[in-house]
Amino acid sequence: MNKILLLSVLVLLVIASAIAQRTVSGKVTDESGEALPGVNVLIQGTMTGTQTDLDGNFRISVEDGEILVFSYVGFESQEINIGSRTVIDVSMGGATELEEVVVTAVGLTAQKRDLGYSIQEVKSQELDRANEVNLVAGLAGKAAGVQVTSSGGTAGAAAQIRIRGNSTIQGSNTPLFVVDGIPIDNSTFNTSDSPEDAVSTLGSGGVNNSNRAIDLNPNDIASLTVLKGPAATALYGVRAGNGAIVITTKRGSKGRVKVNYSYGLTFDRVNQLPDLQTTYAQGRVIDDESQPTYQGPETFEGFSWGPRISDLRISSEPSLWYPNGAIVAANDPSATDQVPESFDNTDDFFETGITVNHFISARYCKKNQTYSYNFSMI
Repeated sequence: MNKILLLSVLVLLVIASAIAQRTVSGKVTDESGEALPGVNVLIQGTMTGTQTDLDGNFRISVEDGEILVFSYVGFESQEINIGSRTVIDVSMGGATELEEVVVTAVGLTAQKRDLGYSIQEVKSQELDRANEVNLVAGLAGKAAGVQVTSSGGTAGAAAQIRIRGNSTIQGSNTPLFVVDGIPIDNSTFNTSDSPEDAVSTLGSGGVNNSNRAIDLNPNDIASLTVLKGPAATALYGVRAGNGAIVITTKRGSKGRVKVNYSYGLTFDRVNQLPDLQTTYAQGRVIDDESQPTYQGPETFEGFSWGPRISDLRISSEPSLWYPNGAIVAANDPSATDQVPESFDNTDDFFETGITVNHFISARYCKKNQTYSYNFSMI
């Protein structure tokens, strides 16, 4: 008799539990009515949940009195009391900015607090405000532990970047650059004095060349993440032994068509020039002569301590180097009364550089199709 009573109680409990538990279904969309795939649907206080399919639909078994929590990257989480409903349609409104979500490897995103290694993110607005043509130069002072050294003050000059200092004496200390999951080359194109290299560089010896990261337009960058330490660089292998700069470019987002336009105007002037003397001509004391001797440009003389310019005259005899005649000493038989002039060549050479940058972009996303158009003119 007791066994029959106990069995009856268990059957009643199972029936009551089945009655209390039911299936709730629905669809999750954004503010414009577009379906959102991959939305997390969890029962509050538990690890039980599901995700929406490609059409934004979901199904989950719940009990009376439970609360469903809907969360999606870029949107505010929503908590909905089930009540007695069996169909729940949710509109994910109130989009939020992603401040703590970072890109780690091959396009994967993760919460910054969940990572076990040091990273730092640089916002695209900070790169835009830097107004640097070279992306690497624009990173100066933007991230802790990142050292940027520019090779010169000219626009687009090469910039070297180091993360946590140098790690090798002979090898490269440059971090790996990854753009949308694809590693790129950030080497600097150097010239040489050898004849072979002179041909390959089209005679550009002595020119301040740039590193290849200058090919990246800072206006196209949505986020930039600096990965530090071996735990982080293990994501990309031995090439990232000196750290990694992970860049994600801008792309279309769901909603209305977004058109952005930016304009930049930069003036560049030489800050300081060396003080040059205009008293003495090019040349020096040669052999045993006690008087400084003038040496013309054709001799490639590098010293500028020849005779006084006021003691020189222009010769009346024609010269292959100077159409108006060669410069000679005042006591030369061919000397005329014309005194050579001194010029401040460096001050006359440099002018104010003007850089004008126009950038316009249009982005739109509909279902699984993304449209993005960027145009930049410098």
